[in-house]
Amino acid sequence: DENRIWEIGFVNLRTGEKIDANWNRMFQFLYMQYTAFCFVVILCAIMSVVLGGFFLYHFIIIASRNRTTSERFKVATYTSFLRERQREIVTFFMETYKDLDLDDEIDKWKSKNPISGNTKEVNKRRKLLLRKEIDLKPENKPDFYVEALVLAEREIAMLKENAYNKGRWNNIKEVMFPPRT
Repeated sequence: DENRIWEIGFVNLRTGEKIDANWNRMFQFLYMQYTAFCFVVILCAIMSVVLGGFFLYHFIIIASRNRTTSERFKVATYTSFLRERQREIVTFFMETYKDLDLDDEIDKWKSKNPISGNTKEVNKRRKLLLRKEIDLKPENKPDFYVEALVLAEREIAMLKENAYNKGRWNNIKEVMFPPRT
């Protein structure tokens, strides 16, 4: 009787010996009798783990930062670009202006130039910083390089703040029940 397979066990046809059923032998039996079904069950188990991980990853980034994967990678790429620009500028500054202390120059520039300012002027400065072919020439004043460094740092700080982040539970609520427009 197939319904009592755990009680009956198996019989070795060569020796006639009765073998008690266990998980290993049961799996062998099912695999030999229902190969396609076993393959589908194993595939479903693996895909359940993969999809569960995918869901958890997205749930965590939405709950913690309210950012999509694409936004996260764009911010990371842009931040690494800004950090690289900072390294280039610092290296050039140190080679060109060996007698000046970079930290002192940054402090002076920050005290003369508060964060707030004309949006047009701020955008103009951002474009200056982001130009790939930024003029690394000795003729430029130290202020030029200090300004570029400070602007890059401010830009990175702005990227870390997400204007759409409303807190964990509100982020989740917004994804589960999107606002109607």
